Parts: sequence; C-alpha cells; structure tokens
Amino acid sequence: MRALMNERFLELACQLIGPDIVLHHSKLFQKPPEKGAPFPMHQDWTYFPTEKDSMIAAVIHISEATDEMGCLRVYPGSHKEGRIKGTSGQSESEMLAKYPLEGATACEAEPGDVLFFHYFTVHGSMPNRSLKTRKTVLVQLYAGDDQVEEGNQHPNERLLLRGFSKKTKRSTANATK
Repeated sequence: MRALMNERFLELACQLIGPDIVLHHSKLFQKPPEKGAPFPMHQDWTYFPTEKDSMIAAVIHISEATDEMGCLRVYPGSHKEGRIKGTSGQSESEMLAKYPLEGATACEAEPGDVLFFHYFTVHGSMPNRSLKTRKTVLVQLYAGDDQVEEGNQHPNERLLLRGFSKKTKRSTANATK
C-alpha cells in the first residue's frame, strides 16, 4: 500500500486519468527462470471494461526486467485504436497477425521502475530465457467518475487512492463478492 499511496506514483497516475484515482486490483506476476511462458499479445479492456475507458495499468518492477527475462512488450500508439475485438489473447485472432509478439517494443526496466499504459495498449511478453526470476506488481487504476461495466466478474477493489469516487455508493463500497 505504501507504493500505491506514494505521492510520486499518484501524481503520475493523476496526470493520466485525473485527480480521482480508484484501485481496481493489484497482483504479483512472477515469471520463473528458463520456463516462464510467453504471454500472447492482448488488450486488458476485455477482462474488466469500464464505461468511460479510463482504466490504466501501472507495472511496478520488483526485479530487473530484460528482454531475455521476458519483459513486457508493447505496441506504442496501439491504444489509439480503442477496443479491438478478439484481443483477450486467449485465441488466435486477426489482431495477433497485425501485432505479432516479436515485433513489439521491449520495455526493459530496473527494480523500482514503473511503466504506465492504457488498457487499450496491445501488449504481451516473451518467455523468460534467463536464469533469473522476473517479478512485477500489476496495478490497475481507473478514474473516480468511471466504473466497471455491469456484469463484469473480475474482482474490483474500488479502493479510493486519491480524490473522490463519484460512482461509489454505500452498497458498492461495502460489497464483498
């Protein structure tokens, strides 16, 4: 929580989505040495779409992340295409032909680096071919005037990190699903 409440972290998030910042979820990613599998190119919106599409990701690097370690790869500017159908990464699609994993920009990082990107950004990762474990914490945030679309089953913490949440009601603030 100290990392998420860090003033520099929140200020950068504020520049991207505005002064009201809601935590959707966070999770640790650990890509083991020599066998950490690739993750196909995808967009995150398919997992937890929001009404105003304000969702961003912040990848906090716990360890070094090199191309050999299967660091995140992105297609800069791909977020401008908006919601692309068939981009969950779960099956073959035309999107994968347009955005091959091998052609994406590798985002190497040092421990403590944070990479922010919009949930429309096409991204994925190669396998970890190194002898080191790659660790990151993925944090998904959205604006306080936005909300997850109705019917979505992905966990939504709705934890206000800064400002005000215009969409949170007493019933949703106390919801435990």
